[in-house]
Amino acid sequence: MQKVIYGAVFVFAFALVTGALIYLSSSYRNIFKFDFAPAGTPYENVAVKNSNKKSDVTKDLTIKEKSENKSDTTTIAGQIPASGNTKDSLYKALLNDLDKLQKENDELKKLKDQLAQKDIKIKEIEKISEIKADSSYTKWKKEMVKLYEKMDSKAAAKLIQTLNENQAKDILNIMKKKKAAEIISQLHPEVASRLVRFE
Repeated sequence: MQKVIYGAVFVFAFALVTGALIYLSSSYRNIFKFDFAPAGTPYENVAVKNSNKKSDVTKDLTIKEKSENKSDTTTIAGQIPASGNTKDSLYKALLNDLDKLQKENDELKKLKDQLAQKDIKIKEIEKISEIKADSSYTKWKKEMVKLYEKMDSKAAAKLIQTLNENQAKDILNIMKKKKAAEIISQLHPEVASRLVRFE
């Protein structure tokens, strides 16, 4: 689920940066060269070297500016029109994309909340099953204690050795001390020491 959220955030950030680049490149002359002059303004006439002809240069620039405004309506190598309608449509498209991403993000949050609620329910079910298992184990121990207390010590010792160590310890701890001592005395010394050892 985290991968899906990270993917959605990445797509959202990518769309946002791409949209910002498209909008800035259509609004300014050349953002990649840090030239933030408004789009459509001409570059300075580098070929003019004579500083005495400043007035001619400004006249040339204004004439060139007017002609460019009439004939050249594109920026970025003629790909994106610089008209106001295109900016509006780009802006609307970006808003639509952002809106879609926001909806997807909201859906992901809802799914995440649903998963969290399901995890809580699963944990509750696990706790209930553990409680049931504990109660059934406790019931089983009590029944085994009654059974072993009624049996002969040798037979009880043989049966207790077939149980796992924790079960045998639990049963011996619940038994009457005298009967537990008789059963332990019938066990192999190594097994007996393991069962009476405190851990």
